[in-house]
Amino acid sequence: MRFFPETAAGIDDYPCVEDVTAAFAKAGFRRTALRALPQQSARTLGEYADRLNRDADSKLRALDDDVYHRGLARLRAAAAADPEEPAISWMDLLVLR
Repeated sequence: MRFFPETAAGIDDYPCVEDVTAAFAKAGFRRTALRALPQQSARTLGEYADRLNRDADSKLRALDDDVYHRGLARLRAAAAADPEEPAISWMDLLVLR
């Protein structure tokens, strides 16, 4: 969402951790861990911008062309400002047992 903040609206109705945990608790599972994990998508932001495939990401596909291109421009500007910055996103890992 750093470069495409408009995608935030597309995840508004994703279930929160508490709701997922509660749903699985009904089947006897309990939460044992919740960790934020880095995921490196490319060696640099520039490499990521070059490889970005809009059609492979439903959140990006939902953006209109102007919004998508503004986000891509923000990504390319960040890549130019720091050519060595890795393309890292953070994901939450919920562990149930």
